[in-house]
Amino acid sequence: MSLRIGIDIGSTTVKVVVLDEQNKLLFRSYERHYSKTRERACETLHTIQDQLTGKDVRLVITGSAGLGVAKAAGIDFVQEVYATAAAVNTYIPGTDAVIELGGEDAKIIFFGGALEERMNGSCAGGTGAFIDQMATLMNVSIDELDRLSLKHEKIYPIASRCGVFAKSDIQPILNQGGRKEDVAASIFQAVVDQTVAGLTQGRELKGKIVFLGGPLHFLYGLRERFVETLHLDGEHAVFPEDGDCFAAMGAALCAADYATAPFEDVLKKLEESVETVIAGAQRKSAVISPEEKRIVAYHETGHALVAALQSHSAPVQKITIIPRTSGALGYTMQVDQGDKYLLTKQELENKIATFTGGRAAEELVFGEITTGASNDIEQATKLARAMITRYGMSEDFDMVALETVSNQYLGGDASLACSADTQNEIDRKVVELVKRQHEKASKILADNRGKLDELAKYLYEKETITGEEFMSILNKGGEEE
Repeated sequence: MSLRIGIDIGSTTVKVVVLDEQNKLLFRSYERHYSKTRERACETLHTIQDQLTGKDVRLVITGSAGLGVAKAAGIDFVQEVYATAAAVNTYIPGTDAVIELGGEDAKIIFFGGALEERMNGSCAGGTGAFIDQMATLMNVSIDELDRLSLKHEKIYPIASRCGVFAKSDIQPILNQGGRKEDVAASIFQAVVDQTVAGLTQGRELKGKIVFLGGPLHFLYGLRERFVETLHLDGEHAVFPEDGDCFAAMGAALCAADYATAPFEDVLKKLEESVETVIAGAQRKSAVISPEEKRIVAYHETGHALVAALQSHSAPVQKITIIPRTSGALGYTMQVDQGDKYLLTKQELENKIATFTGGRAAEELVFGEITTGASNDIEQATKLARAMITRYGMSEDFDMVALETVSNQYLGGDASLACSADTQNEIDRKVVELVKRQHEKASKILADNRGKLDELAKYLYEKETITGEEFMSILNKGGEEE
């Protein structure tokens, strides 16, 4: 029997587990995805690639946000209720009910006979997102909120239908000198009330109850409120050690019913689903001439080589010259190692240089330029302008906001907030910045012309190469035979 992998993609997190033939947990991961579900799943699988390469695996995806990923990648999917039930029946037999809280959903599953699941509707009240919102309102971290709640002396009635109602209850309490400890516990009690009253709908919660999901795994104050409200003892309130990953464990158990595949093939499917989002699906029917294919090979190699030979740049993960439905004839994928929330001035300049690397390669090798750099030009210009007008990365303008962005979640319309003379100066500095990075990219490629030729030739022949292949050729002494 092969190893089994379960991936649970929820509204805010991705959970990945690996089980052996005896259902023993070999690996587990619980990470926020910040709306990059496929990328996070791929990054997690890359961390265990060395252990699983060359092995056959069975992989199944579950979760509220998992169906779209599974369909895009061509990977098997199982409904979350069945995955959770499989894990509970395997690891905690005799369970009567499950209470699970997620980032933006809450559910109760009743066992005994047919499974019955009850789930919150469109509102995220009484979930992890609600708790995050309340911690922000109180200006404390989630961990601090939890610690405060364990020292409470009284409970206030607080609405948990949504943050607006809760805020209208909490703010007066704080204004009147209410203890933060009591408010913290009251927030957790509101979650309990919303879950129990809203989802049981008159059905009694009794017997052995298993508590699952990230909030119930990490927040001991929340656990306490559930136990006290439902009058449970240690035998009937079960908090599994890996309760935050139980649905993923269930997906892995369900994977036993599906076919095996080499780990590399499964990972490739997920990676290609990420590429589909970035650049569109492969357009294998497209036919381009050998000369154009050679130009594209040098263009993409130029991007990759400039990226790799600069410090503080994201690693190259993949280069391809297979045309995509988006119209791109090729692209270079870079993936940051781990989550990244801040970018330095040097990192942004490196990005601009990388954008110009394709055009620089065309100029160096062919002494001619093409329309293939149109998107690169747009991205480089947009980033350079933001550095000057929004990020305060120009010595002349210092920390002055020269541009405002409205409707940032609906496309981000930008408008300059300065005089016509200043606008002209901004335009001049944008041109200078992009031109400076273009010159840097050209020098990098000229200084490494041998590697540029070698890598472009290899890409031309293979059409798609991995970051590992790229770095192997870049770092070796001579050209492979």
